Amino acid sequence: MDLRNVSEAAIEKAKEIMKAGPISVQKDLTSASGFDGYNLQPVAILLQPVITPWRNNIPRVTNTRGGVASHWRVISQLVSKNTDPFVSADFLTWAAEDAARGFEGDIRARAVTNLLFALMIQEELVIGFGRVSDLGTVTAPTVVTSATGGTIAAGTYKVTVRAITGMGDGTNPRGKKSSQTTTSALSGSTNSMTASTPWVEGAVQYEWYVDDGASGSSTLQTTTGINSVALTALTTSGTVLPADNVANSLAINGLIPQLTAALGAQIKTLAKGVDGVGTDFTLDDIDSMNKAVWDNAKADPETIWMNSTQVVRATNLVLAANGAPSLFVSNVADMKELTGGYLLANWINKATGRVQRVRVHPALPDGTMLAYSNQIPFPTGGDMVGVDIEVSRDYQQVDYALTARRYDFEVFCREVLRMKFPGGAWIIRNIRSNQTT
Repeated sequence: MDLRNVSEAAIEKAKEIMKAGPISVQKDLTSASGFDGYNLQPVAILLQPVITPWRNNIPRVTNTRGGVASHWRVISQLVSKNTDPFVSADFLTWAAEDAARGFEGDIRARAVTNLLFALMIQEELVIGFGRVSDLGTVTAPTVVTSATGGTIAAGTYKVTVRAITGMGDGTNPRGKKSSQTTTSALSGSTNSMTASTPWVEGAVQYEWYVDDGASGSSTLQTTTGINSVALTALTTSGTVLPADNVANSLAINGLIPQLTAALGAQIKTLAKGVDGVGTDFTLDDIDSMNKAVWDNAKADPETIWMNSTQVVRATNLVLAANGAPSLFVSNVADMKELTGGYLLANWINKATGRVQRVRVHPALPDGTMLAYSNQIPFPTGGDMVGVDIEVSRDYQQVDYALTARRYDFEVFCREVLRMKFPGGAWIIRNIRSNQTT
């Protein structure tokens, strides 16, 4: 200690204290003195929440090709609308092969694979809707006009209905047209019209064309799954009415043509109802059809095939009938997770007790549902399969000799759909379109 600045009086005072014996000399310090340490974390905590579910869900890939911009292809459709399932041929030019070098790998193999996939997609349509013969007569539509309810201008119009089969040929579905029905002269600018035609056996949808008398052609207004339409406005930019193109000698008869050929299948065509609206199906319709095929053929279909609209409608009907809630708890222990909505995945056949699977088919039009038996439920003296595809030559690639600077090839198969138990099938059709509730 440096005592040079300590006064003589302070030293003498300290001697007197020390003569009194051993003592502790201290200065009282408390938390109130302000000498406490301050526990400050050296690094600030980030308070910004990082919640990025889309970023977390979408995969991240590294650019291995360089460059200052990224280019990619967008898939806007799975197969060209111009694919004809009865002419499964394609070609690859040498220029295209050269242009794809280093990018697409084996472009010839890819072209063949794409053609095979296109054939499979179209084959699915053939299995459902292909037909060798023509449709029956399509009756000219009955047209009713009104001076209110729409924006159709004054004039005289010609209305044509075209029954279509579900098959496609180029950009145009295969179908057969009626003769035209001419309206009376309309006045004003708030007109509307409805049209209807008797159900055409073998059809699954109807296209409605109108000739306004000025454009010089009949153009497509809309397509319905029922045999009527309501039009409140007209367009002149639709597809022009094509020629009939139903029959094809290279086709096979699919499920719909075989089941509607009066071979024992149960067919229920709902009433026309209000033009443009139709008749809604009920759950009793399904039960009555299941009972009918059982009573008539002792059939017990395994699956009911529906369009997505009918699945939603049937689900809502089941919920309404049972008074069920629209959500359920998937983690009851702590009530942490709720799931909303239901899906009709199975249907109990009240006639037999079988649990039928309900499935959505991407090509089945809105307005039609069907069921058929994969197995024959009683001894037949032969095989017990209710429906099969007999193949005389399965998928095969054929490469042709070079005749130009391109590779020509085709992928084909030769087969026939055999509906051996039509009595085990049923169809409900002419179901109200776009009805889900």
